[in-house]
Amino acid sequence: MRTIEEILADVHTADTNSDLHAIEVLALELHALDTNESRATAYRVQSLGHQHTGDHAAALEVLERSLQISQEGGYQSLVAVAYGSLGSVYERMGDYAAALENYQRALYLCEELGDHVNATVTSSNIGLVYVNTGNYPAALEHLQRSVQAHTASGRRQQLASSLDITAGLYYYTGDYNAALEYCERALQILEELGDRERAAKVIGNIGLIHRKTDNSSLALEYFQRAVATHHELGSRHSAAIVVGNIIELLIGMGKLDEASELLGQHEAMHDGDRSLRVKYHQNKALLAEAGSDLDQAVEQLNTALELAQEIGLRAEVVLIHQALRDLAQRRNDLPGYVHHNTEYLRITEEIRGKEATQKMAMMEAERRMEAERREREKERALLYGALPQSVATRLLAGEDVSGDHFDEVSVLFLDIAGFTSISDRIPAGHVVHLLKAIFRVCDDVCRAHGLTKIKTIGDSYLAVAGVPEPLADHAPRAAQAAIELLQKLNALELTMDPALGDSSWTQEVGEIHVRIGLHCGPIVAGIVGDERLQYDVWGDTVNVASRMESTGEPGRIQVSSAFAEQLRLLLAVAEKEGTANSNSQQQLRERGAIEVKGKGTMKTFWLS
Repeated sequence: MRTIEEILADVHTADTNSDLHAIEVLALELHALDTNESRATAYRVQSLGHQHTGDHAAALEVLERSLQISQEGGYQSLVAVAYGSLGSVYERMGDYAAALENYQRALYLCEELGDHVNATVTSSNIGLVYVNTGNYPAALEHLQRSVQAHTASGRRQQLASSLDITAGLYYYTGDYNAALEYCERALQILEELGDRERAAKVIGNIGLIHRKTDNSSLALEYFQRAVATHHELGSRHSAAIVVGNIIELLIGMGKLDEASELLGQHEAMHDGDRSLRVKYHQNKALLAEAGSDLDQAVEQLNTALELAQEIGLRAEVVLIHQALRDLAQRRNDLPGYVHHNTEYLRITEEIRGKEATQKMAMMEAERRMEAERREREKERALLYGALPQSVATRLLAGEDVSGDHFDEVSVLFLDIAGFTSISDRIPAGHVVHLLKAIFRVCDDVCRAHGLTKIKTIGDSYLAVAGVPEPLADHAPRAAQAAIELLQKLNALELTMDPALGDSSWTQEVGEIHVRIGLHCGPIVAGIVGDERLQYDVWGDTVNVASRMESTGEPGRIQVSSAFAEQLRLLLAVAEKEGTANSNSQQQLRERGAIEVKGKGTMKTFWLS
């Protein structure tokens, strides 16, 4: 019997391909698991099938069951998913108030649970609701934050969705160049991911942009591409949206016969979607007007007006009043003209006043977000400077990086021999510059061999091979880095900035000698605390490496028997594969048994 997670992987595929039969079978498989969690999930899967057929009432009914079971069972993550799914259905129905309410509940729970991925997706959906209701500043804030979060975390599919919704925002505000740019970015990602369904939706949106810029032939080309893909994938609802746009375009191009034929097909594609019915009646009115049947055009527009008012499509209401006003003038209907012109002017004035306010608010929001973006970029730069890149990326994505376990790594400890004596003999202001020169060499060598610098402690330096990304050849890398460090630090020429004053002491100090210790084994790595973040490592492996350094000798590298064995093993493999140095087996010389604090007697080796 499969797990819920295994079944949901197939549900995602079936939903993407609009495979209603597969969705039904998978929902039954979930019910058969006979747990509260599986039943709640099964009802949510059933809702997907209802959404594909346009039966929104049935979708809401099963989602309410899913929500109830999740709440009763205390499955908070499933409660959040159910609220998000309810928001999506209400959004499709044009009930934006209910959509926003459910999305906000989902967002609150996701943030409370620390589910940053779904929180960002939900925030993007909230942005879409604000776009549809004309609250553009709020939409911009939600969408830009989603784009930035998905970009930082590398979640490309979610990023494409946020880019597409942002394109819609710029489309509605009349910035068609920005809308096209965002759409093309989204399309490129979706095509690279092989997500044909969502790519087809973006292609349809590009068609809308070209229609707005009076490029009818290019708009028609994109619309037809989108419809062909939706039909091929069995996505009736998505196809119906684009067909409605094609009909309007064909009427504007004077291709009335083609428009009439498509209109007949469009009537059967509504599936209870009231926004689609508004579009259908508007197109039917346009076709009737083109055929000089003005009475029929008025009848269809009045039906569209009623529906648009019911679901709060304010922009469509304005357009319909404008069309009815113009028809009243052509029909010499003075009362009708006065009524619709008055409503058109009243709502237009409200919208224009609102648009002016919204535009100013958007500009302010953009300025504020740009300042926030610059601040985040500074924070990102600091994080990437202080932490390994992959760790900083995970932290920015909201992941917990407080305890990663690594089974096999090599730890390198380095300490400057006699540093206390040296620091007593040189000006205090020169000490930092001396350490900086030495540790710069350490940074360069470790970076060249793939070791991660963990930290400096006084005059000591700690680096690890095998974190945050595991390395199969961690021991040879650490060994080669240690040998190169000895060579370069012995040959280091000490120079000080003349601005620091007399630096004749550099001649007295002579060569810099260091002790290096190496050990390998398991460790735990991560970040602890919220301030002064530092990626650190813990475990007995770290302690033993430190002991290898402290019990060693200046100018030498002491390694544990475990490290020596691992090095021999990996070098033997390399030799077998023909990639090893011919003298590599002679790099180790047994030192013998030494007393190690906290560990007792240990057999160690010199690495040379």
